[in-house]
Amino acid sequence: MTIIEMTVLLAVLAFAVLVSYLVSVLIQIRKTMAESEQLLATMNQELPSLISELRAMSHNLNGLAEQTREGVEHAAVLLQAGRESREQLRGYARRAEDNLRDLASRAGDAVGEVVEEGKEFADSKKTVLREVFDAGREAMRRKRDRFRGEERS
Repeated sequence: MTIIEMTVLLAVLAFAVLVSYLVSVLIQIRKTMAESEQLLATMNQELPSLISELRAMSHNLNGLAEQTREGVEHAAVLLQAGRESREQLRGYARRAEDNLRDLASRAGDAVGEVVEEGKEFADSKKTVLREVFDAGREAMRRKRDRFRGEERS
């Protein structure tokens, strides 16, 4: 066997090893993408119901605020006498306002949590993909360095 034939055989063998490693990296990337697609599908299924619940909550809050305002107006007309009546109506209005603010805050927190979980998932998958690509790049560099070292010998 001549030196040229041995070099060609060695190059073919190195190429085969490189291809087999790249195939495993591509399989890992495919699995990661499949998991990402599953999560996105789950989010697409659950997010519309959450949004519709938030819309319903907002509608209910608007209705409650309107009813409270109308109730205060009716009570003010009926109870125009005295300081005690005015203070009582102010207390009702303050409590209604506090309840509305609390409900609006909870709705905002729920939306914030959903958005934060989506960001965390995207960041975790980005890290995994970066690690896979870095590992592939490092493996290719080692193979190339080893191949160059063998060529020099």
